Parts: sequence; C-alpha cells; structure tokens
Amino acid sequence: MASGRLVPVPDRRARIAVSALFLTNGAVFANLLPRFPEIKTDLALTNAVYGAVVAAFAAGALVAGLAAGVIVRRFGSGRAAVVSTVVLAALILVAGLAGSPVLLAGALFLGGACDAVTDVAQNAHGLRVQQRYGRSIINGLHAVWAAGAILGGLMGAGAIALGIDRGAHLSISAALFSAVALTAYPFLLPGPDGAERGPHRRGAGRRAGAMVYAVLAALVAMAIAGAVIEDAGSTWATLYMRDDVGAPGAVAVLGYVALMGAMFIGRLTGDRLVDRFGERTVTFTGGLVIAVGMGVALAFPSVPGTVAGFA
Repeated sequence: MASGRLVPVPDRRARIAVSALFLTNGAVFANLLPRFPEIKTDLALTNAVYGAVVAAFAAGALVAGLAAGVIVRRFGSGRAAVVSTVVLAALILVAGLAGSPVLLAGALFLGGACDAVTDVAQNAHGLRVQQRYGRSIINGLHAVWAAGAILGGLMGAGAIALGIDRGAHLSISAALFSAVALTAYPFLLPGPDGAERGPHRRGAGRRAGAMVYAVLAALVAMAIAGAVIEDAGSTWATLYMRDDVGAPGAVAVLGYVALMGAMFIGRLTGDRLVDRFGERTVTFTGGLVIAVGMGVALAFPSVPGTVAGFA
C-alpha cells in the first residue's frame, strides 16, 4: 500500500486521470443547464411538461443504475467511464438541438442512463486509486466534480452572453470534454477492478437484520433529500431566476453556479466538520441551513438573495 508521502508516479497519474473524468462528468451536463430556459421557450413547454421532460434524465439514471455494476464488471471501470462520458456528451448535444419534447425527453433519458454508468464507473475507479494511496481522496474527487459543474455552468452563461448558437456551444463542449476523457484513459489504473481489494472481512456473508435495513432506509431517504436539493438547482434555478426574479439569461445561471460553488467548498471541508462534530450534527445542521437559507430567499426574492439562497 502506498504511503501518503511516497506515492508511485503511475498512481499519481491515475489520480489526475480519474479527477479529469470527474471534472468532465460535472461539466458536460452543466453546459446544457443554462440553455434550459430558452429550450423551454423554443418548444413552448408549460411548467408541468417541462418538469416531466427534464425528469427523463433522472428516470434514465434510475433505470440504468441497476445495470451499471454489471457493465463496470464486464468492461472495467476505466473503459466504462470514458465510453459513457463520450456518449453522454453526444446525447447532451442532441438534447440541445431537439426540435420536439419527445426527442428532448428521449435524449435526456439516454443521457441519464449514460450518466449513471459514468457515475458508478468513475467512483469505482476512484476507490481503486484511493486504496493504492492508503488514505481518503474520494471527497476531493467529488469536489473536482463540483468544480466541473461550475465550469460547465459558466461556459453556458458565457455562450449566452456572447450570443453563441446553442448547437455550436454544445458541439464545442462535447468535443472538448470527450477529448479530455479520452486523453485521461491511458493513465487510468490497468488490470481488473478487484486488483487492489483486500481480503473479505469476517462475517461478510451473514444475513442482514431488521436494524440494518432500517438504517439503510434512513440513508436512502437522506440521499433522496440531497438529490432533490441538487436537482432543484440544476433543473429550476436558472428558470426561476429568469422568470420569477427577472434576471437576464447570463445572470440567471448564477443560481446554479452558486449552488455548485458552495457544494465544492462543502466537499473540501466536509470531512473535517464530520470529524469535529459527528455525522448526525453535520447532517441536521446542514439541513437546517438549507431550509432557512433557501426559505428566506424564496420569501424575499431578489437576484443577490436568490443566489445566496442557492449557495
């Protein structure tokens, strides 16, 4: 096991490579988000239809998530992450150019499926690298994902501000981040995904009791709550700031960027907070901050207040 001080060069390169995959995964979909309001307008979607259409991304992720583990085991986490990233980038371009709600929903559904495979594969590979490091690096990888989401959101905002056509903007994004993923591939860890796995712990095959399932259900509920918060920012922040707060298109995306920026900081500092105060305290306090902050922003809408609320 590599120590924290003397990490072999291939392992350091693998960490950079898998970080690049996290970055691209955050950036690819985020490039589309600032374009959602204009897509909604171009396709004349009502709020109800818009909500149903964009939910296709999550539906695709849910369906494919069940098969992601099989795909990773069959093809390897590195290859699965890179290929699904390239396909996802192409599908985001299709979604941006969709001329009907059905085509948009179909592209988002397949995009969500690819995103689920990418998510599982890059996390599996990140854990492989973490085992070789002998210390935690996974939170840092997720911070890089948030940085990618910020980058993608700012690219979308910049394209809108410069008047760049949606097709040209998303084509550049797809080509750029596909190239990053493909360039990273040769530097990922070789061999099967179980190569770094230690011996199984004693008792691993025993049947779980009722308390284990109760704890699992609570964790699932917490994960869903967290996903709803993130989805509110990615799906509705730009639209809400444009239509309800009155922000121009290039400014409206700042709600999403603020959410991702604060998430980036939280992921960099979260481990220390948990170590200092414990998981329960951090979870409860975080939920309280979310409710109060966003509640105040909704009660007294303004561009600065809403951006702060999403943060």
